Amino acid sequence: MNKFKWRSFLSFFLTERNIRLVRLMSFILFLFVFQGVYAQQTRINLHVKQVPLKQVLKSIESKSEYTFFYNDAEIDMNRKVTVQANNERIDVILSKILPDCKCVVENRKIILVPGAEKQNTPNDNTAKTKEITGTVTDTRGETLIGVNVTVLGTTTGVITNIDGKYSLKVPAGKSLKFSYVGYIAQTVKVGDKSVIDIVLEENSKALDEVVVVGYAVQKKVNLSGSVATVSTKAIEDRPVLNMGQALQGAVANLNVSVGDGEADDSPSYNIRGTTSLNGGSPLVVIDGVVSTSDQLNRMNPVDIANISVLKDAASSAIYGSRAAFGVILVTTKDGSNEKLTVNYNNNFVLRTNTRMPEIITDPYLVATTRNTMAYPWYNLYNEEQLAYAKKCSEDPSTSPYFLNPDGSYTYFGRTNWVDEAYNDVGFSTIHNIDISGKTDRISYYFSGGYNRQNGMFKYGNDIYNRYNLRTKLQFKLTDWWSLNSNVSLTTSDYDYANAMTNTYKQMYRKNPMDMVKNPDGTWTDASVGTLGALAEGGRATDWKTNTNINLSTKIDVIKDAFCTRNICLFKSKTRSNWYNFACDLP
Repeated sequence: MNKFKWRSFLSFFLTERNIRLVRLMSFILFLFVFQGVYAQQTRINLHVKQVPLKQVLKSIESKSEYTFFYNDAEIDMNRKVTVQANNERIDVILSKILPDCKCVVENRKIILVPGAEKQNTPNDNTAKTKEITGTVTDTRGETLIGVNVTVLGTTTGVITNIDGKYSLKVPAGKSLKFSYVGYIAQTVKVGDKSVIDIVLEENSKALDEVVVVGYAVQKKVNLSGSVATVSTKAIEDRPVLNMGQALQGAVANLNVSVGDGEADDSPSYNIRGTTSLNGGSPLVVIDGVVSTSDQLNRMNPVDIANISVLKDAASSAIYGSRAAFGVILVTTKDGSNEKLTVNYNNNFVLRTNTRMPEIITDPYLVATTRNTMAYPWYNLYNEEQLAYAKKCSEDPSTSPYFLNPDGSYTYFGRTNWVDEAYNDVGFSTIHNIDISGKTDRISYYFSGGYNRQNGMFKYGNDIYNRYNLRTKLQFKLTDWWSLNSNVSLTTSDYDYANAMTNTYKQMYRKNPMDMVKNPDGTWTDASVGTLGALAEGGRATDWKTNTNINLSTKIDVIKDAFCTRNICLFKSKTRSNWYNFACDLP
């Protein structure tokens, strides 16, 4: 009985009639979406005189639902334009201010393409048109419903019907663009053709990308686990001090936590939040060697070719219990170019403090507030002192030093302790150089980097220097035997004031009426333990050096099928040896 019901159910839905009904409903849905995209005839009022082009585009965005996309290097956005438009269409306005650009409209996006022919507007009735028909299919010969067919550079277009067919009047000399979600878009010149049939190919480029997973690589299309990748282009140009800062915001669900903000502070990592009462950090593997987060943070970003973040159990199972909280796999660059290549880059960075607190510094307001908070137990300021505080508040030229009968001072200043402790800007510089090349038997990669960062303190400023060196060599002795050397050296020095501890917290909690120094130039009681200690409390220097020497040999027992590797690692004078066997899949 149950078998009969299931057969009846399937036979109902697998009939040709119901399949065509589903395709028709899909076509209607695409029709509504298309009408919402291409049937817009937005008119706006715009009156500007000799203003930058960039500002005019922003005004159009604010008055419509469109967003502009362009390349600043190709279009002069500082060019002054004048527009006097009353209830005019956006395409007409753009044709006036951008006569040398083509405007490609996709949904609610307007893409500005420089150096293209001027597009025809709907008011251009002089252009000759011809009717173009055709059918759109995929590589298997199946017709595609709802494919966008547009006249390139205009908002004119249609979508394919339930049979994958279309019909469109096209101005002479124009091109047609065929686009569909999940397929590679095609552009075809009309010319003298009246029938244009198109075969769209699936966009599988992203699925063919290679991802490092454990001891091998896989294509994204074959992955069942959650893996995120970061290429060197995403991080090498960031003017940051360490890899933790470079990875912030680069990978979804990779949380980077910065400690106290000191220059030599090592950020910590977490994947997908805290999953244990005791917390947990991901396993870090650099070039196949288990490492620490500190070693990752101290790496030179230009040395990194790829970072893979394995987020779930399926991706990290190869590493066992150590990978319970995920894995961060780092692959460094090697000599991949046939010719000698030399690259040099640098950054000069000015850093500013962001979102600093707004502190009330009015002496009378602060004094009366402090008295109110101390009531009814005691008064911090008597009537005479409050009167002097009011005078200082009304007349900023009044001396903030109130001399008490016992010879001591009561201060009624306007000190913003946060501004007093920190500079407005801090300077950093980064310099990197690398040399790489490849021959039939040898590939090589050499790099060096220097990073200097000045702190933000006005008193007892801290200075951080870091030096990175890396050499990566591969010698192919025979077709089946190779030797590899991967050596890295990182050294840093951090010069700082001994008293540099919780400075921001201390500055934020100080009384604004207190002064930094007394009239005789000595430190006041309020600043002697903080600013005074930073300036005159002595300094310290921390030196850190990390050396990694990774020597390995690879022997192809069975070419492209089975190999054996022998790895010897020297790490900061601590030597360890291990062997591993892996299967290299083609």
